[in-house]
Amino acid sequence: MSEGQHLPISNSGKNQSPQFRRRRLLEAACLVMFGFCARSVYDMGCLNGGILQQLLAAGVPTESKGNEYRADHSQLSRTVVTVHNGNNTLPPLTEGGLEFIFSIGLEGTGHHFMGTVIKNSPALVTIKSWSLLGLVKKTAAALFNQEQLDGLWNMVCNEENMYTKIGRKWQLSQPYKTNEQLRVAFDTVKKHQELVDLLKTIQQKYDETTKSSNHPIPLSIPLNTFTAGNEKATGMMSYPNFRTKCVTPQYPILELLYSACADAGVQCSHVYVYRHPLDVLKSTTAKRPFNSPGMVSATHLYTSQLKVIETQLLEFPDRTRGCFGFFDRDGMAEWQTSLRDMWGWMTQNQTKAFDAFIRDNYRQPSRFHVSTSDNIVAEEIEGVFPAEHLPYLELFLKAHERTLDICRQSLQRR
Repeated sequence: MSEGQHLPISNSGKNQSPQFRRRRLLEAACLVMFGFCARSVYDMGCLNGGILQQLLAAGVPTESKGNEYRADHSQLSRTVVTVHNGNNTLPPLTEGGLEFIFSIGLEGTGHHFMGTVIKNSPALVTIKSWSLLGLVKKTAAALFNQEQLDGLWNMVCNEENMYTKIGRKWQLSQPYKTNEQLRVAFDTVKKHQELVDLLKTIQQKYDETTKSSNHPIPLSIPLNTFTAGNEKATGMMSYPNFRTKCVTPQYPILELLYSACADAGVQCSHVYVYRHPLDVLKSTTAKRPFNSPGMVSATHLYTSQLKVIETQLLEFPDRTRGCFGFFDRDGMAEWQTSLRDMWGWMTQNQTKAFDAFIRDNYRQPSRFHVSTSDNIVAEEIEGVFPAEHLPYLELFLKAHERTLDICRQSLQRR
């Protein structure tokens, strides 16, 4: 259900109970946010109970017309869902000080360029000089570890090795049942606490180093894209991350990150890195063998991943620090300035150094796609996407536009 479409309540809507109407409004909201009906969400357990309660409490603003209702997308995206774990809640973002930053985006949208920026940034110089680099690498591996399959985000892909079905029950299998070290490694509660402890330790080291300063010293810590030689384990943490038989659920779960940030009492935020869908398909499927069997399955996968990103951006609008289209000619000035400030090029000399870095390292594509589908013409699609499957591409384009719009709305409200 896209924005502007209507969800009929029933032909006899006047006789329906308030509870029934409220449930249907929630279904409409979930169709906007998740792409499937709230009834399915209940059955599959895919919607966090706290989020569900807050959507209900928010009333899901709607517009009515006769017996039809539709979710007001602009109002729905203003619903701020906070992470509660124990008594901790994410604190409001402040300017200056230490901040952990995660880059959200489909694979093929510019994670490696972001990593190159960080690798050459004043922020990394500070991270190294304050002896934080090892902790930063451990923090990334706590989130995602393809080598050990024990990262908080990809532990799900090791379940087939961890459990054995006996009758109607699942039991921890060998060697996990008898090996304490393995059992601890694949315990999500303990992995969550490990992540919390790492975040706290970095914050403590920052506080100790800057305690003599009269004002906060801004320092951004990258949670992904910069791997420091650890790329085989963590990858870029894109959506999805790594090509395995477990690729579909192998993506960042932002709610778990922000839950750990809340427990650690640290500042965490994200940026959204985007690219036109045709360029994503060119990069990941035409030029690189990321997707098999081909374009249609890749398009379906990326459309589904964008719906996940869309939901995460809606959940945490106040955590959005930027919408970066490295290949979007309409947003170049915006991302360059934000990127420069985020990674520490603050003084006049550093600003000049950043400009020189961009000249030397950023190569504009020979052909830009704009951020929306308005100007897409047949010759741009020809040779990239099979014409007989254009309905799939249209879904990808709509998901891209909707997700980018949510990101930009979040920035406007900050």
